[in-house]
This record gives sequence, C-alpha cells and structure tokens, in this order.
Amino acid sequence: MDLMIFCEVAEELVGVSAEELVDNIEEDDEWYALPDEIEDLLGSTHTFQVFDKYVNGSFAVRSIMDDASVPAPAAAASQCKEKADPEGSQKPSKRLRGDDDSIN
Repeated sequence: MDLMIFCEVAEELVGVSAEELVDNIEEDDEWYALPDEIEDLLGSTHTFQVFDKYVNGSFAVRSIMDDASVPAPAAAASQCKEKADPEGSQKPSKRLRGDDDSIN
C-alpha cells in the first residue's frame, strides 16, 4: 500500500521538517538530487498505524510504530504457550466467568 504522509508524522519519519528539506534543496547546487534524509529511507521498512475516519478508503496515518509497539499477529499470539498464573493471582475461575459448559 502506498502512503503519502504529512505534518508531524512525516517529520517523525524523516527526522527533519519539510521546511528544512526545502532549505537544503535550495542551497544545494544539485537541486534535482534527493535530500540525504529522504534517500536514507529508500529500501527501509516501517509499520504505520492508519485509520479511515470517513470509511471512504482515504486513510490517514495516525503514527509510526516501532518494533516494540507493533502487536503480534493473532495467529502468532495463539501459538504462544500460556504462562502459568503467578501465585496469588486474582484471575476468576471458569465457573465465575460463566464460560464453563458443565454449569449450563
């Protein structure tokens, strides 16, 4: 999916403001060359949190997520072994949660 991002989200990705990029281009004799900040992004991979506020297929980027904040896909999460509850856990039993089929 191709995205075009603006404002603070774009500045977070590139590392400098659009104004700074334009100033650098104007000062460069080779104005047709990409700024280093943009060139450094070529070939890189990023995860974006997007939303479609008006449900019309026009997505807006809400944030750029780092590897630590990207949630695991559901399939990967279900394959993980369930950890034992720590001693003294307040987790209710199945009977209290109402999902024990033997009660119904």
